[in-house]
Amino acid sequence: MRFYDLIFLAFSTLVRYPLRTLMLLIATSIGVMAVILLTAVGEGARDYITGQFKDMGTNLLFVVPGKNETSGGMGPVDLAGVAPRDLTVEDAISLRQIEGVKYIAPIVIGETPAQFNGLERSVPIIGTTPSFIAVRNWEMEIGNFLPGVTLDRSPPVCVIGKEVESELFG
Repeated sequence: MRFYDLIFLAFSTLVRYPLRTLMLLIATSIGVMAVILLTAVGEGARDYITGQFKDMGTNLLFVVPGKNETSGGMGPVDLAGVAPRDLTVEDAISLRQIEGVKYIAPIVIGETPAQFNGLERSVPIIGTTPSFIAVRNWEMEIGNFLPGVTLDRSPPVCVIGKEVESELFG
């Protein structure tokens, strides 16, 4: 068959079966829209995750101790046969001595109830040092970030976020 005959056959089939042609166009449109939608969702997710890493900083290193719990079997032991231990303040101080390390911000994470005038709310707690704000590229809206706190001395101060402020203090 010649090219002209193929084109004529295709168009005559499209005209002869209008319902089939309509269903074909709808199915093709749905397929194209699905591909475009999935591509857009994937791009959006990638941009969101990339933005989260950029907000956190691309020059950060997190040091986490080994597992303290197991799900059975032998306890947590590395290849040398030594069980991991918790990180200490001395570990943080020694990391500060490494060339190229600008800030060290050790953290301890927990949760506790916060109370004021009979109102109570369970809030996450992050125990850290003043360098944490520089590491995370955060800015204080009001006040100072942990004044007088050092690795070896910590007065009883805290920083609260907007949500806790509005819920407890109005």
